[in-house]
Amino acid sequence: MEKKNNFEISDDNKLGKENNKVKLQKPPKLSSEEYHKEEIQQNKMIVKNAICMIWVGILLIIASFIVYTLKFTETLVAGTICGCFIDLLSATILYIFNKSNENKQNYFSDLSYHENEEKIIKLVENTEDDQLKKELIKKLMNNHFKK
Repeated sequence: MEKKNNFEISDDNKLGKENNKVKLQKPPKLSSEEYHKEEIQQNKMIVKNAICMIWVGILLIIASFIVYTLKFTETLVAGTICGCFIDLLSATILYIFNKSNENKQNYFSDLSYHENEEKIIKLVENTEDDQLKKELIKKLMNNHFKK
């Protein structure tokens, strides 16, 4: 249990007060698997909502044409502009979503590349054979500068 000023940070998941001291719980660590599942769920929701918005925009445009053709009103512009705006907004959301996913993919690719490099460096450091160590370092340097 850590003590900072009048606060105690406990290892358990309870928040309590003891002898006029407040215990703060440590936030649970989020595993990469849980993060990935949450990310996939949010991505599906974004795409689903954007596609629904596209259909709403298309239906609004069709409805405005039907209303105009049946002569219920003389204005076609309002419904068409609203439908086009909704479709434009949906397309923008999908475009930004795809760009964001592309940037995340590049980031995680770079991250995994560097993690693999660190593992290889640790392997080289633990190698006892000097000749093998030199060869591994040479290959590591060649691979690093190829990228």
